[in-house]
Amino acid sequence: MARRIPEPLTRSSSLTAVVQLLAFAVAWIAVASFAAFLLSADPFITAIVSGSATLLFVGVLGAFVFSRPRGFSEAIREGEALLARGHSLAARQKFESLLGRARWQLAARASARWHLALAHLTEGNFTHALAEFDLLERQPFRRAFPSIYEDVPAMVALCFALQGWLDETEGALREHRRRCGDRSTDLGLPAWAVAACRQGRPGEVAEGLGLNWGTLEASHPEHALRILRVVRAYAADRSGSDSAAPLEGADPSFATGWARQWNDLSVWIASFSSRSSRAL
Repeated sequence: MARRIPEPLTRSSSLTAVVQLLAFAVAWIAVASFAAFLLSADPFITAIVSGSATLLFVGVLGAFVFSRPRGFSEAIREGEALLARGHSLAARQKFESLLGRARWQLAARASARWHLALAHLTEGNFTHALAEFDLLERQPFRRAFPSIYEDVPAMVALCFALQGWLDETEGALREHRRRCGDRSTDLGLPAWAVAACRQGRPGEVAEGLGLNWGTLEASHPEHALRILRVVRAYAADRSGSDSAAPLEGADPSFATGWARQWNDLSVWIASFSSRSSRAL
C-alpha cells in the first residue's frame, strides 16, 4: 500500500491570514464606498473614489504580503550557517521564530517554512519535515514562489528515500521532474542517490556523482551539497573505491539523524568515525 504524506501537525495559518486579509479588504471597500456616497450624491464620483481607494488598498496590501520583515534575509542566512555547522536544534528554533514573525507576509512565511522543513529533515524528523512540506504545498499563491514550488517534491522524495520508501520516492521524483521541466539544477539528485544506494547500487551512485562533481558543486545549493557529500562518501566506501576524493568535505555526523531508519548507514557512520579516530 502506498504511503501518504502525513497530515500536517498544525493548521496552516497562511490560509487563515489570507481569509482575514480578504475580509479586511471587503470591509475597506464598503467603508470607502459609503464615505464617497456621503461626500457626493453623484454615483460617478462615488464609483471613482471607491475604485481609487480599492486600487490603492490592493497595491499596498500586495506589497506588504509579498515583502519580508526587517532583517529577515540576514536571519535566514544565520539559520543556514547554524545548520551547516551541525547546530540543527538552534537553526530549527530560529526558523520557527521567523515563521512566527512573518504571520502576514506570505513570501517570508514560505521561505521560513522551507528552511524549517530542511532543519527537521537534517535532524531525521521526517514526519515533521513532511508535514511542513505539505503545508508549503497548500500555501496560498504557492506558484508565486517557483523555486519552492518546484523543489518541494524533491525534498519529499528525499524524506521517503531515507526511510526506504522507494516506490513513493519515485513518484515524488516524477512530480519534481514534471514541475521543473528543463531546469538544469536537479534537486532530486540527493533522493535518487539515496534510493539507488538502498537498492544496492552504490557503485552507480559513486561513479555518477564523481564524474559530475565539479558541475554539481557549481550548480547546487549548499544544503543539497552537504547531503550529496555524505551519500557520495558512503557510496564510494560501500562500492570498494580506494579513492580518497569522495571523502573530502564529507561530514557523516551530519547524517546521524537519518541512521535511525537506515541501518547500513548507521554501521558506516560508526566505521567511518572509528577509522577517523585511529588516523588521528
